[in-house]
Amino acid sequence: MSLRLLNHGLADRLPTELWDQILGELSYTEMIKCKMLSRRFQRIVRAMLKMYKGRLGALALANVEDSDVPFNECKRMLHRYHQTWEVLSGDMGPSPISTHLPNHQSPPLILESGWIVIEDLTGDLSFAKIPTISSLHDPIPHDGWSVKANIRCHQLPRFVAYRFDPSQDLLVILGPSSLQRYPDIHVLTMITQRPHPLAQHSIFDAGIGPLGEINSFEVYQDLILVFAGTDEDRILRVWNWKTGEDIFTLEGFDALGDLATFIGDRTLLLVQEYELRLFRFAEDDVVHTCDLELPRFIEPALQIWTTVSHPLSNVPESGRAFVTDPDKGIVVINMIRSVPDVAPDKRCSIILAIRVAALLAEARRHSAPVAEEAYSDPRIYEVDRSGYACSDSDSDSDSDSDSNADTTTPEVPIVMWNDWGPQNARFVHFDEECETPSTFGSRCVLLSPSCRDRPAEIVLFDFGLDTEEISISTRTHTLSSEWTVEVVSAHTSLDMSGWFEDTTWVVDTGLPYRVRRRAVPELPNGACIEAALWENGIMVKKSDGGQCEYFSMSMHGSTLPP
Repeated sequence: MSLRLLNHGLADRLPTELWDQILGELSYTEMIKCKMLSRRFQRIVRAMLKMYKGRLGALALANVEDSDVPFNECKRMLHRYHQTWEVLSGDMGPSPISTHLPNHQSPPLILESGWIVIEDLTGDLSFAKIPTISSLHDPIPHDGWSVKANIRCHQLPRFVAYRFDPSQDLLVILGPSSLQRYPDIHVLTMITQRPHPLAQHSIFDAGIGPLGEINSFEVYQDLILVFAGTDEDRILRVWNWKTGEDIFTLEGFDALGDLATFIGDRTLLLVQEYELRLFRFAEDDVVHTCDLELPRFIEPALQIWTTVSHPLSNVPESGRAFVTDPDKGIVVINMIRSVPDVAPDKRCSIILAIRVAALLAEARRHSAPVAEEAYSDPRIYEVDRSGYACSDSDSDSDSDSDSNADTTTPEVPIVMWNDWGPQNARFVHFDEECETPSTFGSRCVLLSPSCRDRPAEIVLFDFGLDTEEISISTRTHTLSSEWTVEVVSAHTSLDMSGWFEDTTWVVDTGLPYRVRRRAVPELPNGACIEAALWENGIMVKKSDGGQCEYFSMSMHGSTLPP
């Protein structure tokens, strides 16, 4: 009777009281059908869920016998609406995130602590909180996105980049204070946009000279990273925003793209063609460093993107029980390279996933303190495979030994690939060129572009997840027809002989993964151009060439394994 009324177009004519009765009678199959019939059905479920939560909270503090509705009945209905809303969440199908998010050109800034900031075309910033989950198994609250603050552009200094940390009420702006000045760093509070009370200097020179390309701008605890410039004009500076002191400077180094990032434990990662360079900043701001060797490719990288999973804080915010496990975080490096022995314009992506915990362990084990002036030298350093770092001048046998004594750089510890890589890293090859990866915890998502024989795909990796872990799961899941799944064991080797200079090199790895793929949903009036992970879903960016919209895809729908 209930479903027949809905199917005859009477859904919007029913009073709320009757809806409440109907919801108590519907089966899950009928609920799924109702989802397609009426938007009001979803609004009523949200309202009822909120109402019963309120009743349950009130009953917990009052005499149950004095209540009109028994405590157990409220609890049962609350559980019922939780189940109903979980069904309504769908199975990673696209749905609009919210109508209040403005269209804009630059991508949103997503933090693993559950925040997102949107910059619109006028320069205004909207700080929002992403809906979260209390655990991996509890129902998902679907309260929508809650906007915590809207900051108009006239309230902020002119900026070219910004970062924020809600756990410290910190908003850091990079931009000139006036038309005549080079870029400054402004240290403000998110709530008031006034100088941060912990900052001794709320404005100080960023130290990067004339404004050029900003490759990286990051905030981590009391550290600020600014990486700017191109080619031999690159400069990387690390500041202590509380004191305003410049604690580290690196100039004239060889690197590609957006490569500098904090990975946790006050450690900075700089990705280069032949090595990963790690810098650890002690509490007294003394810098320790070491290099981790990478395999040598036949073709040099044309572009490299790096993304890392690490929380801002190991302590969850109030009301949030879910925190990224730092032991399961990953660094994903996307290297764009020409395909050997193929047309020169043929490019592909080589993905290298690395355990963050392994990088931090190597940095603690092998890094040695190095004087800052050794890294301020504008010369470009090459790595000597005998086990130490040297500059070009060190290999000049004709130079005078006394003059060499003034220019020789200190030895930098280097860890060879076979000593750290096979057990902690995994190469994945894509036939096409992918854009910037996005990570959260041990997951990574990429948007693989369309090619001749297939449409564009959303590719979701779960690194560190092996076949045995999936088989012992107590829950049974069926994958919807849109998704394919493959599990690659830790004992699977990858033949990279066509890519590396060492033609016999077969890469063994101790990092297994599961990969799930699906074609990008067809969306009207536009195409998907970007995908990003958050705590319990994927955000897909759609563009029609002029404006952008965002769609969410639930990670915990009924047809997708967790």
